Formats: sequence, structure tokens, C-alpha cells
Amino acid sequence: MGTTDDHKASSEPAPLRAPALSASVHPAPSIGPFVPPDGVPGAMTPVSEGRYHGEQGMYLAASGTLTQFNAIMAALLTAALSLDVSPPVKAVIGLALAGHAAAGFLLCWAARPIASADGAPRLTADRLLRRSLINYRRGWRATMLALTLSALALAVLAWQQLGPDLAALLH
Repeated sequence: MGTTDDHKASSEPAPLRAPALSASVHPAPSIGPFVPPDGVPGAMTPVSEGRYHGEQGMYLAASGTLTQFNAIMAALLTAALSLDVSPPVKAVIGLALAGHAAAGFLLCWAARPIASADGAPRLTADRLLRRSLINYRRGWRATMLALTLSALALAVLAWQQLGPDLAALLH
């Protein structure tokens, strides 16, 4: 008994082939539900869901990088607190340290997992992306404020350490 398709004759059905991929590309909006070309809003497609999760992944990666930056700055400022400097300088350094700690907290909040106990997301993809962006922006702004405070602390510390020597050189 010969077969023409090189399969043994049996009661098992032939393996199913995966459907061919669509030749058309469906555009995915950056925020909002997928609207097909006919203009009727529909459910989220796997293409647009993937786009949302990809964009959210970029914000989460950036949040992680900024969190590390804030941790490094906090470590440097903690070391600067151990210097023998005047109380006002220590206060400015402590304020910058608190700013970096707060920015790190905001960025950790932006990168927190948002899912139920079974791993299913509690939010739709567009709300999840929108919240990630908002929380990341808060962390970014807090980091920039803390960095400004750190620059001020560095300037005050440098002036206290080098100011009298520079003033003596100029006179």
C-alpha cells in the first residue's frame, strides 16, 4: 500500500499547518484602541498589544537605568555627608540625598509589576502604557530636581573647601 504524500496510512489525521501570515501590516496607535481602516473601532489586535508592551518595556528599562543613577548619586552624597564640613553644607547635601532617594522611589513605583496573582494584567494595554509613561515622567522630573540639588551641594561644598584658597590667590 503506497501513499503519495509520504505519510503512513493510519487513522491519525495529517498534521495541520500554521496559517500563512497576513501580507498587510496593521498600524498600531501609540495610545488608544486599534481602529481598522474602515474606521470602526474594534478589539485590540495582537499587533497593537505587542506595540503597547514594547513601548512600556522602553519606559521600564529607562526607569531601571535612572534608578541605578539615583542609587549611585545617593551613595556619593552619603559619602559626602561624612566629610568634616559646616552644618549648612551638610544640610544641602542631605537635601540632595533625600531628593535622589525620593526619585529612586518614584522610579521603582513606575516599574512595579501590575498584574493579578495569576499573572493576568489588571489594566488594558493602553491604560498600562499611559500609567507607565506618567509614572516615568514623574521619576524623570524628580531625578532632574535631585540632580540640580546635587549640583548645588557640589558647588557649596567646593566653595567651602576651595573658596578661601581661591580668594587668597586673587588678592
